[in-house]
Amino acid sequence: MTSELHIPRRSPGARTDWSRLASRTRLHAEDLPASELEKLEPILREDVLSEYDARFLSAYLHGKGLPFTSRFRLAEERWREDEERHYHHTAEVYRELYGLDPELLADRRARFEPLEELFDDELSILVLLAYDELATVGAYQANLEAYGRLGPAYREWVRALVADEAWHYAMFLAVLRDAHGDRLDQAEESLERVIAYEGTPYGATFVLDHDDPVFTPGLLERTARLLRRHLRDGSGGGEGIFEGL
Repeated sequence: MTSELHIPRRSPGARTDWSRLASRTRLHAEDLPASELEKLEPILREDVLSEYDARFLSAYLHGKGLPFTSRFRLAEERWREDEERHYHHTAEVYRELYGLDPELLADRRARFEPLEELFDDELSILVLLAYDELATVGAYQANLEAYGRLGPAYREWVRALVADEAWHYAMFLAVLRDAHGDRLDQAEESLERVIAYEGTPYGATFVLDHDDPVFTPGLLERTARLLRRHLRDGSGGGEGIFEGL
C-alpha cells in the first residue's frame, strides 16, 4: 500500500563527519601549482552556485500551492536537507581555496518563468527532479579525475555526492511509482518535455543547470535512456532501493 513507503532519514553522505573537509583539502592544495588551482576554480564555483540554488527551487515548489502528496513532501524535505549540506561543505572548501565573495550570492535570483511548463503537477515535477539528479550523477563522475587533484579527502567527498544524488534519484522514482503508478505513460511524456527544454539558459533554478561542458549530449542521452528504462521495467527505484541505506 502507498502508505507503507518508507524514506530513510539519512542519505549515504549524511553518515560521515565532513567537518575537516575544508582544512584537509586546503593542506593538499598547498602543494598544487597555481595554474592547477586556477583550472579547478570554475568547476568548484559552479558547484557552489548550483547547490546554493536548491533553496530557490524549494521555495518555488512550496509557493506553487499544488496538492502535493505526503510522500512527495517528505522526499523534498530529505532532498533539501542534503542540498543544503552539499552547499555548506562545498562553499567551505571554495572559501578556503579562493575566498568566497559575498557578492557572488547576495544578488542571485532565480528565473523559473521559462520552465513553468515543467512544473504542472507532482508527476511532472518528479520526472524533472529524477532526470536532473541522474544527470548530476553522471556529471560528478565525469569530473572525478579533476576533483581528485584536490586530494583524497575531496575525492571521498565527491563520491559521497554521487551516492547522495543517486539516492535522490531513486527516492523520486520510488515516490513516482508509489503515488502515480497508474500514470507512468504520462511520465514518459513528461520526460520528453524535459528533454525539449535542454539548452534553456540557466536561471539559478537548480534544475537543468547543464551549461557546463561536462553535460555532453552523450551524457544527457544516456540519462534519458536510463530513466525511460527504469520507468518501463520497474528497476532503479521502488521501496527496495532503500534497503541497507
